[in-house]
This record gives sequence, C-alpha cells and structure tokens, in this order.
Amino acid sequence: MQDLNLTYASLLTGGSRLWSALAISPDGRYIVGWGKRGDQKPIEAFLLDTIPEPASLLALAVGLVGLGFRRRRRV
Repeated sequence: MQDLNLTYASLLTGGSRLWSALAISPDGRYIVGWGKRGDQKPIEAFLLDTIPEPASLLALAVGLVGLGFRRRRRV
C-alpha cells in the first residue's frame, strides 16, 4: 500500500488531504475516494487524475533537452 498524499503530493493543492481511496480505474489512471480540499471543513469526494497536465510534461521535456545540450558541450 502507498500513501497517496506522498505519492501524488505534486498534484495536491496546499492543505489538501486524501483520506480514503475507494476505487481505481483498470488502467490505473484515475483514483476516486474522499478527502479534504485545502482549509475547507467539509469532506468531499475526489477524482484524482494521475497523468500530469501538459504544462508539467512540457517543463520536464525542456529540462531534459537542456541537460542533453549541457552534456553535449562537456564532451
């Protein structure tokens, strides 16, 4: 078992907590359950999409390309 709060910390907004995962999609992309969003008091259902948003993927790609160019210059 994994703590979703640690595994997906980068996807959660400040103060959000996932308390219970009730189901997961067959492909593992979506997790549903209940938890708390930010500093709000009511408990809410959540649908966690584990695939990063396009902006995050773009930032990762740019970083990897930059590392590749840096390595190429050193050689």
